Amino acid sequence: MSRIWVPDLFFSNEKEGYFHKITVPNRYIRINPDGKILYSTRLTLRLSCPMQLEKFPLDKQVCKMTLESYGYTNEDVAFMWSENRPVQTDPLIAIPQFELVRTTVADCTKNYVTGTFTCLQVRFELRRQFGYYLIQVFVPSILIVALSWVSFWIDPGSTPARISLGILTVLTMTTQASGARASLPRVSYIKAIDVWMSACLIFVFGSLVEFAVVNVLSRRDAKVHLKKALLRRKTDEHAEANDDVKITIDPKQRDKKTEKLLSRSNSDKEKILNENENRAALVDAASRIIFPLSFAVFNSIFWPAYIFSEDKASHSEV
Repeated sequence: MSRIWVPDLFFSNEKEGYFHKITVPNRYIRINPDGKILYSTRLTLRLSCPMQLEKFPLDKQVCKMTLESYGYTNEDVAFMWSENRPVQTDPLIAIPQFELVRTTVADCTKNYVTGTFTCLQVRFELRRQFGYYLIQVFVPSILIVALSWVSFWIDPGSTPARISLGILTVLTMTTQASGARASLPRVSYIKAIDVWMSACLIFVFGSLVEFAVVNVLSRRDAKVHLKKALLRRKTDEHAEANDDVKITIDPKQRDKKTEKLLSRSNSDKEKILNENENRAALVDAASRIIFPLSFAVFNSIFWPAYIFSEDKASHSEV
């Protein structure tokens, strides 16, 4: 068999490959009475497949296998696809992350400086399996975002609880985003999973910022009013001490005046605190509606935009 001439076929996008030789070289030749020769050999190839990851993990990819003649021009050797099932695949074949949608063949004869060389190409259209990323990335991130909304129902006075919940969700979201991107190539463009993770992180961080706003609103003006009341009390005592006309004031009347001043001050302070608490409660009540509604709107835009949009890979030239 080694003395029979075979075309100098090579795979232009091959990265590595080898022939199978266990237990004997896996190849055979059949010569038909009409002069046709069938040559078959078994080999394993690792081919390069540039991918467009803008829609990852909702993407479809097209991987190509290109067969060319290395030394013979089109005048000497011409490759042609068989009319009857040019590419045969095992129907039970399974790829962990992809589903083989279909295969198409084409003639890719190329013109080089050294001449025109015959070329054949087969395109494998692959659809990425979404179930793994749905379970490991999207559902947990949705639950983390929903968990951050629990703080809207916690009393604004429970500062440790709300801060702990906010920081915990932010750190968890950051860790999950880093883990989801760890296995991906470092490309310069934005992927679908980047948009999703960034949006979830913004929603979680927004919940933490919302508590900061509520905390400020619940405490605003209370300290200022207390300082003004104390300053007013000191001013009155200083005026009485430095009055040019000496007036004798009964200590009981002074105590009653001070008590009245403090009572009015406490009453005003409680009024301001009640107003602030009502304002903070109003912000929490609005956030309970705005945050889930905004997240629902984001989902209604995100999923159709990436599921129903056309893939660049499936429309690339052969």
